[in-house]
Amino acid sequence: MMCEWMNTCKGNKGITGSITFLLILLFTLQLAENVTSALIQSVRMEMTGEVVSCSSQNIYPAPEVAWSTDPLSGPETLQNSTVKTPDSKGLYIVESRVRILGNVFDYAYFCSVISADKAQVWTTSIKKTEELIGEAGRELSIPCIAPQNLQNFSLTWTFTRTNDPTVILSYDNRTRRTSNLWEGRAGLEQDQVLMSKGSLLLHNPESEKHSGTYTCTFTGFQRRHMVQNQVNITARRPTAGVTNVMADHMLWMIPAVSAILWQSLWNYIH
Repeated sequence: MMCEWMNTCKGNKGITGSITFLLILLFTLQLAENVTSALIQSVRMEMTGEVVSCSSQNIYPAPEVAWSTDPLSGPETLQNSTVKTPDSKGLYIVESRVRILGNVFDYAYFCSVISADKAQVWTTSIKKTEELIGEAGRELSIPCIAPQNLQNFSLTWTFTRTNDPTVILSYDNRTRRTSNLWEGRAGLEQDQVLMSKGSLLLHNPESEKHSGTYTCTFTGFQRRHMVQNQVNITARRPTAGVTNVMADHMLWMIPAVSAILWQSLWNYIH
């Protein structure tokens, strides 16, 4: 019947072949679209020893990687080593690293992963600060400033003392909502966080319990910035009043101790 409708079976076979070709072509184009739409989803960055590393995966085509620092350093001093490896699906894993320049606290490091068509630029940065000394029982402000004003961002603070980091709090500037797991022990300065300044206030910290690494992370559109703060909470020092009382007590004891020593020496001689 199909042959009658198409007049000849030959014509029917020709159209059937054309339809099959079109289906194969559409399927091929769909596969190509799936591959070319393997966009950058995230960029991971960490600082270990004398190296800063940056990585991303499941990308096609292979992206480019660019490094920079704040304050700026010459391109000849910031030499990077980048490896791009395709996986079994043809998607790329990108790993790049640079050596730390000078003192580990001198620079913030920026790694940008750029798609082949330049339509996407994902930038992640990391900064390590010098050790911050606090005193048990005294409020302490741990600084965290984003490298530039972010319009829409989330802020997360984590604490690491021995093993895995634990979340302290998170903040979303679009909703202005804070989820605080350390309620009563830590908080944000609300007027400052709107200006991309997310300093953490520790209330009544304890020396051993609250000493460790505090990391703040700003996350915006294709942007991520981390600041690592090493905090050491020392035991509380005596106040001036207590110190004066102890000094007066010691002065009062001196004549008594001297009298006892002289009496002992007199008894020994006689």
